[in-house]
Amino acid sequence: MIYHVSPVEIVEITESGLFGHGLFFASYECKAGKFAYSLELSELKVISAKSLCYHIDETEDPEVIAFAKKFGLDIDTAADAICEGNVCLYDFLSPDDACYAGFEIQRLALVLAEKLGFDAVELEDENGGVWLVNGHVAQRKWKLDIAE
Repeated sequence: MIYHVSPVEIVEITESGLFGHGLFFASYECKAGKFAYSLELSELKVISAKSLCYHIDETEDPEVIAFAKKFGLDIDTAADAICEGNVCLYDFLSPDDACYAGFEIQRLALVLAEKLGFDAVELEDENGGVWLVNGHVAQRKWKLDIAE
């Protein structure tokens, strides 16, 4: 099982969040919210971000190209960052821009995964292994537990 915890009930999935329509799930339930959503990982089509570069040419993808242009990165550096290569954005960008670009990379990894027919992308962040899941897919499959 993987879990997403929220302080508010998720009624509608929108594109307005930092990760578009993606929701982060982890392998453990954080107790920081009243609403805990769980998914069976085996019911999702998942690809790891590290595998994306073997299945899609990011250097030709218009969204990756726009990302590289927005942050002044060469296309290969941008593609390597999305595939969780050995790229440290802080070597190329200001701390604020690197932080924002890191979030954008996670969103783009889900976009690329979806282009390949996947529901989610497995990523590594400060919490270890996490999954950024298409929120529309998650909402159709999740189980909700409300803390009392």
